[in-house]
Amino acid sequence: MSILLSVVGFGSFVYGVSGISEIGEGDFVPVVALVVGLAALSVFAVRQQSLVRRQAAPLLNLAPLKDGTFVRSLLIIGITFGAMLGTVVVLPVYLENGLGLSTAAVGLSLLPGGLTQAIIAPIAGRIYDRKGPAVLVIPGALLLTAGQWGLATVGASTEAWFVILCHCVFSAGMALIISALLTHSLGSLPRDMYGHGSAILNTWQQLAGAIGTALFLTAFGIAQTAFGDVADAGRYPFIIGGVLTLITVGLAVTIRKHPEATA
Repeated sequence: MSILLSVVGFGSFVYGVSGISEIGEGDFVPVVALVVGLAALSVFAVRQQSLVRRQAAPLLNLAPLKDGTFVRSLLIIGITFGAMLGTVVVLPVYLENGLGLSTAAVGLSLLPGGLTQAIIAPIAGRIYDRKGPAVLVIPGALLLTAGQWGLATVGASTEAWFVILCHCVFSAGMALIISALLTHSLGSLPRDMYGHGSAILNTWQQLAGAIGTALFLTAFGIAQTAFGDVADAGRYPFIIGGVLTLITVGLAVTIRKHPEATA
């Protein structure tokens, strides 16, 4: 029953979120899917708690969600993944159809951001081992936000080098945050909760990615309909991303080294 509820709940929720832009065209199937998904997930959560109280084995123990450090880390990771997937979906469309770059040029334009993340991530891991999460998460959140707000200024006359620079700044912030919080979030949990915490974390990343992609594409579609030009519409998804990443800055200052993890 738990497996069935999880399949219906997560499947319907992701389907509903991914099709939310179709509501403006009069298609309300995504709304129905969202309602069904949320209802199934609510029953799933209640069932898991009931199994824990009866000392039975739940499919997914939700006890990690009672840990404040874990939840704050989840929120930051979710916003980061949502903004990342939304960016990598919208940015190529803007570069190709808005600025007129070729397919090869678009790929090369996104390459520096990927290299930036690949270079910084292992360095950030070593810093985390010595200094803890705060020295990584706070600068990471600031870079993440700066990159999104930089992309929020793009238009038809924007130079490609500026887009590449903003993407690199965003990627650097993402590398700092993910390197620290994937470890820190699980490190705040008791050892017997690692498996359940990891499952929650991985599932949340997928859901956040779906939500972020839907938000970016919906904003992009609405702006394109309103302005009739891809280049002018390109900035609006990143305005949403900029607002969301501001939340990570507020949450980042609450991240501290967890005493149990240190012990």
